[in-house]
This record gives sequence, C-alpha cells and structure tokens, in this order.
Amino acid sequence: MRFSRRTAGRAACGAAASSCEAWPWLGLETVRAFVQPTEKFEMTVRWLKTAIVGTLLVLSGAGAAEGPTPLATQRAIADLDHAEWVARERATRFLEQLDEVAAADALSALAHQAVHGSPEAAVRAVRVLAAFYGRGDFAAMDELESALETLILVKGSVGEAARRAWEQHRSERERRAVKRIEQLGGGVHYAQDRGFEFDESLPGVPLIDFIVIGSRWTGGDDGLKHVLRLSQVRRIYRVKNAPISDGAVQRLESAGYAVEVRGAFLGIRGSVPFAGADFEGCLIDSVTAGSPAEKGGLQSQDIVLKFDDKDVKDFNELIDLLKSSEPGQKVTFTVLRGGERKTVKVELGTW
Repeated sequence: MRFSRRTAGRAACGAAASSCEAWPWLGLETVRAFVQPTEKFEMTVRWLKTAIVGTLLVLSGAGAAEGPTPLATQRAIADLDHAEWVARERATRFLEQLDEVAAADALSALAHQAVHGSPEAAVRAVRVLAAFYGRGDFAAMDELESALETLILVKGSVGEAARRAWEQHRSERERRAVKRIEQLGGGVHYAQDRGFEFDESLPGVPLIDFIVIGSRWTGGDDGLKHVLRLSQVRRIYRVKNAPISDGAVQRLESAGYAVEVRGAFLGIRGSVPFAGADFEGCLIDSVTAGSPAEKGGLQSQDIVLKFDDKDVKDFNELIDLLKSSEPGQKVTFTVLRGGERKTVKVELGTW
C-alpha cells in the first residue's frame, strides 16, 4: 500500500497528537508550574508539541511507505535542496539506504547535485555517495570512484567531504585498483619480493615495487586511472609496444609517477658486483621462473659481461640494451659463472 506525502504527513501528525499525553516532558503541567497560561498560550504549546513529535516520527521513518522507485529517488535527490530541514534530512536518509541497483542509477544525478546544488545540498549529496562507498564492492564502484575523484577537485566543503570519504577507504580502494590492473593485463610486482616491508599505513596492502604496462594491456588510456589510485608505487614500466598514448604517460608523470620505457623482457633482478670486485658487469640476483632468462640457462649469481658483442658495465647498462631490443630477438650473453666465462643464448620475450 502506498501513501502520498500529504497522507503520510497527516498520519504522522495524528500519531503525534495521540502521543502528547504519553510524553510528560512535553506536557502543560511543567509550564503551569511557572506561568499562568492563557487559552491562546495553551493552544500554542499544544501545536508545538504536535510539531516536535511529528518531526521525530518523520525522521524515524513513520509514514515513509514509498519504496526506492526511480521517481522516488529523483524526488529525494531534488529534496536535498528543499527549503525545509526535515525534508532535506528525510531525503538524505532515504538515499543512503538505496539498494545496489537504485544506488548505481542515482550516481550521476547525485554527482550533479554535489557540483550544482546549494552548499548544503552538495554536502548532503557527497554524504550519500560516501555511504555508498562504505559498503564495499558493487557493480558501479568504478563510476562511484570516478565521481569522488572529480568532486575532490571542487573547492570548499564539497571537496573536503569527498576527500574524507576517499581517504577513509584507502586500503579497500588500493586492493581494488591492483585487482583491476591485473585483470586489464598489467603486471604488478611487489616490493617485499626484494626485502621491503608492508606499508604500515595500509594494513594488509604490500608495497608495490613496479607496474608493467605491456602488450597484454587491454585498459587503454582510461584504465590507467587505476594506477593513479595507488599511492605506493615506486616505478611504472611502459613497454614500447604498449597500447597507451604519450599523453597518458605524461599524465602519469605529472601526477608524480616515475615512468620508464622498457623493450624486450629478460626476467632477472640484477645489481652491481660485490664491493672490491676487480671487474665490471651485472650480477644476477635472481631469475624469474618461466622467464626467457631461465629458459635460456641464465642462473642466479651469474655476472653478465657482454650482451652480444657489447660490454655490460652494470645493471642499468643492461636495462638500456634491453630497451632497444625487440621481443623474439636472440641474444648471446657472456657471463662469469664460478670463475669461468660461459656463453648463454636467450630468446627475449615480451612483458
């Protein structure tokens, strides 16, 4: 059964009137103890009692039989800018309790209200969006995060409210971002693999050493927004044939991310030789399982001396040589292993 607002209001007022005698702190006896009221004064007090109790009943949901239909949702969003405080508060609570489908449908209108509504309506719209954000994953989470990112840029109380909601759920957001990057074909490499600790400010979220955006990337430029949602990324490797634009790379760099170009994939972690060594080269700390390096026969603790006929002085020089190489290229490495020089042939792969 559905009630109009007028019917709901009458029901609330009727309930309020019948509740007055049960609420002694709103009774007339207290007033009579201090003043000698006139008939007009008593009528005024009775009206105030009814109004107060009616407001309490409305805020507690009495008479709110209207469900989350599209029309009811639109009306509630408009009522965030209502002249009456009771209507604004009722609309806010109604919107905060929308189910997943109705909440997803309301995102665009709420974001518009947050930008173009009155100051109070705008903050209330952000409050509703923050309530959605606190629920965790739902189908429109990506759109919701995009809306909050836009609102953070708004000056004043709206931007501050959006930023509070954004920071409050930082751990969950970063876990979602990592998951989406991997789903889109990006490679996420964690810092603890190299002995780094977890980020104490993000319980359960490990530090990320670097992210690879290579030929398997299916997110295009838009998918890089998930990278921008990560606060603890040391480096981003952009492979030469990665399907992203130079403009997208510039946006990453403008946001403070260190973006490095990568070519073919070898699959080692390297460093300079031990202190005091009387030779140059790249010391292989570890070899990635299943990588071209492992398949070709490179081993941990090998010292790479040559890349084909080019001398390798350190790890950075090896990286530069790989940048200019192509996947599928066959390279002969000269390495020092156990004091003996050996040659190892490797077919370079793709990231």
